[in-house]
Amino acid sequence: MTRDEAGKIISVLFATYPSATLTVKNVEAYASAILDLDAKVAGEAVNRLRLTKTFLPSISEIRACAADIVLGPMRSGEEAYGVLMTAVRACGWPAPPRFRDANITRAIGVWGSWADLCRSPADDPGGRARFIELYEQGATRERADAIAGKALPGPRASRQEFAPLARPVPNPQAQPMMIVAVHGPSIPSVSRPVSPIAGKRMSADEIEEALRSSK
Repeated sequence: MTRDEAGKIISVLFATYPSATLTVKNVEAYASAILDLDAKVAGEAVNRLRLTKTFLPSISEIRACAADIVLGPMRSGEEAYGVLMTAVRACGWPAPPRFRDANITRAIGVWGSWADLCRSPADDPGGRARFIELYEQGATRERADAIAGKALPGPRASRQEFAPLARPVPNPQAQPMMIVAVHGPSIPSVSRPVSPIAGKRMSADEIEEALRSSK
């Protein structure tokens, strides 16, 4: 909307509450905070608040009311769980449905899987409570982004969450190593004299004679 449209909407709002402090700065602050909204939606939100609020609504209340007009009232976790159970009975685990409410799909993804959900007991209070908690967390975050007019960035880690284990790089010049396993006590080495007939070509008689002479 234009700044003139925003100024007119806020002027009507302040005129409804004579006890509110009306200054140029107050009107300017309110008008600047709704410039990104559609003029028709903002005007409808202000008119609704004028009829339902005893005291001057805050900027956040105006934007929250505008979000409700565009998106509809935020669904409760109980209502979302009812939609989920209806889908489980209608589709079963072989045919997971597509939900119009993206927060239901996100909650299922964090909770487990569609097959896990269908296999869980119908009277599982823990699973029901967990789904409701996950759904309401997502829906609240989504509505806060809509009210602010801008989504928060995703989580950013201050350091790397994990790193893969480094694998040793083979060295083609390295010599292969042979590991020998030794079991039991070590055996001392003993030096033995070399036989005088070792490596000689001898007949049987010569060998017998040489053995007799070596005794």
